[in-house]
Amino acid sequence: MHEVTEQYKLEVHNVIAPGAEYFTFGYDAAYAVALALNASHTWLRENGSALRLEDYNYVTPEMTQIFLDQMDNVSYFGSTGPVSFDKTGDRIGLWVIEQVFNGTDAVVGYYDPFSATFTWENSTGIIFADIDGTSVPIDAPLEVVIFHYISLPLYIATCAFATAGVLAAFAFLYFNYRFREKRVVKLSSPRLNNVIAVGCMCCYASVYVFGLDGNLVPSRAALDAVCKIRAVFLTYGFTLLFGGLLTKTWRVSVIFASAGRGDTKRVNIKDQHLFAIIAMNLMLDTVLLAAWMTLFPLKSVVLNLPEPVSSCVSPR
Repeated sequence: MHEVTEQYKLEVHNVIAPGAEYFTFGYDAAYAVALALNASHTWLRENGSALRLEDYNYVTPEMTQIFLDQMDNVSYFGSTGPVSFDKTGDRIGLWVIEQVFNGTDAVVGYYDPFSATFTWENSTGIIFADIDGTSVPIDAPLEVVIFHYISLPLYIATCAFATAGVLAAFAFLYFNYRFREKRVVKLSSPRLNNVIAVGCMCCYASVYVFGLDGNLVPSRAALDAVCKIRAVFLTYGFTLLFGGLLTKTWRVSVIFASAGRGDTKRVNIKDQHLFAIIAMNLMLDTVLLAAWMTLFPLKSVVLNLPEPVSSCVSPR
């Protein structure tokens, strides 16, 4: 085998052709196939199989499996070094470690998987792309986890608008209380207006908690609580706001409908009746929220977005 390898190398080195440096790999591949076929022939004869190598027709699964099993056992020293294969069909041989020097590839070392040893070519002068020049460079894609948070300037600006809404609702609340004895204010149902103002304040206040994320609330338990507070603020605020508006609208519509029919009996729907309707809606909200938070509690999760791929990522 050694003489054949040396003669092959001699013949190849006398040939100048594109890809000549890979001729020896072709030789070793053909020799590995020959060894596997020879071992398969021996296995078929020793096991008394009726199959022969000539019976192979590319659709015979039994023969294909025999070839694969025998290829796994192939091991010899070829013209390119030790030749053997792992269970996935990849060759187990010497690993050549190269590095680019002045725009050209240069061999800086070898790795022998059989002895698990490195052999370095000190003549090339190994240069690691690192600040101190001594650290081992990365040999795999570097995965960098980047968390995307809500923009802090955007959150502050949104909170500023929400604060303006809260202050406006508070101003209307004060106006109703300050001029509650005025006839025009009495006719507008000031107590229901107060309910609407409180609902507006709850909805505006929900903006503060909806903008909180892992950047401002690093604790996972606190962030889970924020998720629940969001639902509570918005649900109660919506019910108070639109509950007050709808009940007021309903009372006005009943009064005008009664007058349109020519009813002589005065329709008297007091604020207490409307408060009772709003209270029932709030109780329904409470039951639904309690069931929701008990059976399917809200919690914070980390959402994996499609991974961006960078062609050049610094390990630092």
